[in-house]
Amino acid sequence: MQKEITKSLGTHHIMVEKYNSTSSTSVRETPTPTSHKTIRSHILFLIATMMIISLLCIYIAPEWMYPTSNLSGDMLLSAVQSQLSLQITVICITFAIIFGLLLLNLRQQKRYLTSQKMRIKILEENIHKSTEYSFIIRQDNRRKRYIDGVEKLWDKNAHVRLGGVHALTDLIDEWLKEKYLDYQKRLEEGQVIINVLCTYIRSSFTLESKYKELSQNDPNGSYQENKYHQNFYEDQESFKAEKAVRISIIQKIREHLQSSPDSNNENLGGAWSDFDYDFSRINFFYPVDLSGAHYNKSVNFNSSIYKEKTNFSYSTYRGSVDFSGSSYYKEVNFEGSTYMNYAHFIESLYYGGGNFKKSNYERKAAFRKSLYCGFIDFGESVYKNGVDFNNSYYLGSVNFKYSTYHGNAYFNSSLYSGYANFRYSKYHKGSDFRMSAYAKEVRFGSSTYNSWVNFYGSIFHKSAYFEFSTYNVEPPLFSIDLEYVQYTTLFNAKYNTFHTRTDSPYNIILNSSKLPTLCTPVTREQKKEINYLFHKTFDSIKNLPSFPKMSLEDLQSICGWMDSRKDDLTATCPDIE
Repeated sequence: MQKEITKSLGTHHIMVEKYNSTSSTSVRETPTPTSHKTIRSHILFLIATMMIISLLCIYIAPEWMYPTSNLSGDMLLSAVQSQLSLQITVICITFAIIFGLLLLNLRQQKRYLTSQKMRIKILEENIHKSTEYSFIIRQDNRRKRYIDGVEKLWDKNAHVRLGGVHALTDLIDEWLKEKYLDYQKRLEEGQVIINVLCTYIRSSFTLESKYKELSQNDPNGSYQENKYHQNFYEDQESFKAEKAVRISIIQKIREHLQSSPDSNNENLGGAWSDFDYDFSRINFFYPVDLSGAHYNKSVNFNSSIYKEKTNFSYSTYRGSVDFSGSSYYKEVNFEGSTYMNYAHFIESLYYGGGNFKKSNYERKAAFRKSLYCGFIDFGESVYKNGVDFNNSYYLGSVNFKYSTYHGNAYFNSSLYSGYANFRYSKYHKGSDFRMSAYAKEVRFGSSTYNSWVNFYGSIFHKSAYFEFSTYNVEPPLFSIDLEYVQYTTLFNAKYNTFHTRTDSPYNIILNSSKLPTLCTPVTREQKKEINYLFHKTFDSIKNLPSFPKMSLEDLQSICGWMDSRKDDLTATCPDIE
């Protein structure tokens, strides 16, 4: 293959030389700048000569032809008139000759300019033909290198596959720098290669099913049971090699998605920011680092699995982004990211910690029906439009403090197993916390609510703190009648705080039990039932056969618990007023 490409390139080189030599001889012969200057100088010399001769004739010839010496009277007058007539005649003839010479010079100048324009046009045509032919050669060469790179990418040898990755990524850069094509055509050529790289990392790898076994240092699992120790080390080597190939693809993409001062991209971001990316349904059995990336178009991460640490921090998404249906087995970092369009994280599983803090959402964001097993941080974020966290399950602690919500914020029908912090937040529109359960301490204090806020139908198993908050439109709702059923909020702990800021237009009215109106402390029997419901729910999650490798089907099977819980509580607690 290499010999054929070399031979082809040599043939193309000879053809270019032949083409250039042929083109050079086809240029039409035109007056050179040197000949033009010579003719012009001759004309100027003639004009100067005519002027000198004319001056001599004006001042010498009249006196010679019509002498005035020794003349007087009418004879003198007649001689002077004859001299004047002769001078006028000489001047007219001189001007006529000079005008003719100037006209000749102008005509010669016009012919010269016409010939130069023709010469330039012919040269431009030759240059265009030469440039076009050179592009055809470059294009043909890149096509062959593309085919060769794709073949290498699917080679059995990992080193060859890695070489294919570098070859294809270099081709993308070459296409983007191709001056013969407009920017859109360059993108189309590069997009073909991007699709190939994304297709490769979406493709399955035989050994990825043995991720847990091959991630150990020594033979284990099936390798130990069957005593295939040699197979273990061979498979482990192949597994590591494939990880290196796929990591290199992610690294190349990340490098070109980051903004750089010398980027030739016409828009914001890196050189590859204007491409479309499909990272959906990928089993990432290797670390993923796409931090600092800038996407100018929509990007799809839907239904992917991340088995190692994942980093999407400080990224910018100008188009919509979809992370829905994804599973993260270890820590994932989305810190400091900006979402300028719709952002979807629904029905996702987070087995390790998650970091979403200091993020900015310009359009609607959705996180509903998700399970968080470790500590999750959404703090210090800004939501310019609505956000949806409902039907979510937090087995660890969660932080939402110092956040700002400009649209409606939905947290309803959620379950909190660990500490929950919503302090120092601002809600410019409605906020919904109804029908949720908090197993441990929860804090809502020092927040500002500029619209309605609902807490009715919720369970606070430990202390709940609402202190120093401001309610500018109406007080929070802790009880409501819906369809002939009264849903009230249950408080289990003895110590809860409800006092507002002194400048708050509305306050939380408390009853004799120091709880919001219509709310009563739970009884001993209700405490048992609540404890039972918590344990039943958490055990049902943790005892799933696939936990902590829970499938989306498993998650969906427990998502209806909060909806059914209200009926259970109504039947268990008939004495609630």
